Amino acid sequence: MNRYYSILIIPWRGTRIQRFVVSRRSIRLLACTLVTLLGLGGWHLNNYYWMKLERARGDILRTQLSEEVTTLSTRLKEEVAELRAKHNEEMTRLRTQVEVQRKNLMALQKRTKTSQLLLAKWKGLRKKIRDSLPRKRKSSLTGQQIVGELETSLSLLRSDLEGLIASIPSEWPVRGWLSSRFGRRRSPWTKKMEFHTGIDIANRRGTPVYASGDGVVKFAGPSNGNGKNIVLNHGQGITTLYGHLSKIHVKKGERVKKNQKIANVGNTGKSTNPHLHYEVRINGTPIDPRRHLLKQKTPSS
Repeated sequence: MNRYYSILIIPWRGTRIQRFVVSRRSIRLLACTLVTLLGLGGWHLNNYYWMKLERARGDILRTQLSEEVTTLSTRLKEEVAELRAKHNEEMTRLRTQVEVQRKNLMALQKRTKTSQLLLAKWKGLRKKIRDSLPRKRKSSLTGQQIVGELETSLSLLRSDLEGLIASIPSEWPVRGWLSSRFGRRRSPWTKKMEFHTGIDIANRRGTPVYASGDGVVKFAGPSNGNGKNIVLNHGQGITTLYGHLSKIHVKKGERVKKNQKIANVGNTGKSTNPHLHYEVRINGTPIDPRRHLLKQKTPSS
């Protein structure tokens, strides 16, 4: 049964009392409505504070991210600047080495050319000396002594020049195929670019290796990278290296002649296949032997 309740509104002063009749059902409906509104209001209020909190967290994260981006950008700029400085330093060092190498090569080529010209002029020089002396002095003891001294001096000069030319490493040390050139190349081990200080001549294991010029054995034995190797000192600051050998036929301190057999091709040390690693250095600076000393064509077996 639906009950009814009266609600009286009594004013302070002499106006009429107002009366409202409300049923229990209406009161329940009103209460449910109020509870619903309070629940919705609480939910919206909770969402509002949650969104406000998330926004604050987002601002903090954005600030942290901005700081990290700034830090990473600064670090990246510093690393780029450092790498650029290292690159410039490396390029300067390489340019200096190239310039030193160029000067050494020019001096070597000039010395070789001068030696060859002097040897060419040697032909007929003895006859010219004899013809230039007066006939009376030729027959005298003094004239004969002068001619003998001149001939001895010229013979010594000729011997020195021939020795100088013979000591220049101008011959190919082995027959084979050029498998790697002098200069920058991709490393077969790390796949990174590196500077190859010599040339590689490939051939079967046991192929004879010859001295490219007269010299003295400076080193003969094993090393870390080149395996069994030989270093020859040709004088005038010139040295040659023969690496990855299978057998060595000379010893330290031994004097060898151009085209003398000194070793055999091998695969020792850091090597992917049988070949000879050949270097020419002037005062410690590696040069390209094919470009400046050796014949252009590789002698194939």
